[in-house]
Amino acid sequence: MWGVVFVAGREVRAVEKLEQLGIKSFCPEEWHFYLDKRTKAQKYRVRPLFPGYLFVQMFGAADYNKVHESDEIVRVLGSMEGGTFRPSVITEAWLNELREAGPVKVGIRRAHKRGDRVRILVGKLTEQIVQVERIDRSGRVLVGIEMLGKKHLVRFEESECVDA
Repeated sequence: MWGVVFVAGREVRAVEKLEQLGIKSFCPEEWHFYLDKRTKAQKYRVRPLFPGYLFVQMFGAADYNKVHESDEIVRVLGSMEGGTFRPSVITEAWLNELREAGPVKVGIRRAHKRGDRVRILVGKLTEQIVQVERIDRSGRVLVGIEMLGKKHLVRFEESECVDA
């Protein structure tokens, strides 16, 4: 059975401590993408998807006691029923779906870069294949369109074009 625990401090340290005690745990991640102000490069930080919480596999009272006595664990989430504490139970199927989905990706993630050829999905230029000239600060794609002998830059949202 899988339960949820509230941890003090860093989730990574709690996972390591629980592993030392022989207890399986899982901390889903999210990746926060951002632009480095100095280098203008896209970077990301890995953070817990549910800050302060871990999923822990507990098979009985012995595991519950080990988890509860760990320095990193503040409390096991659950409820009192008839004077008895019942840990909250998370299904294996739900956790497997969370694992298979992989890390949640948040923030700037640029699918296209300068020089890429993309196919436009919306507007009067639908299905046109054009070249990306640049990406603006808000993440929109600027493509070059030849009209009347001149190149014009047209802005599209990242989701409005796909790789050609």
